[in-house]
Amino acid sequence: MKKNGFAGDDNITLLAKGVQLKGEIRVEGTVRIDGRLEGEIHTKGQVIIGEEGVVQGLICAGTLVSSGRIKANVTATERLHLLKTAILVGEVHTPLL
Repeated sequence: MKKNGFAGDDNITLLAKGVQLKGEIRVEGTVRIDGRLEGEIHTKGQVIIGEEGVVQGLICAGTLVSSGRIKANVTATERLHLLKTAILVGEVHTPLL
């Protein structure tokens, strides 16, 4: 079986740079935020916050990788990875930081 450039059957949801969203995102796969989200993200997969990304609200994910700005309560059931440019203000629940 031939695989494409993405890992497995993973769905990828993208909030592009310049996009502002108020509301809730509920997905099965990966979410990448390069814009601004005011609300909630719920996924068992991965959340990636790009350097230009801003999230205010609530993040519940398997894995969170951030190089952007987060002002939220975060629950990462697998791990949380903060890169050099990341800013996180809020309550964090994760087994691995």
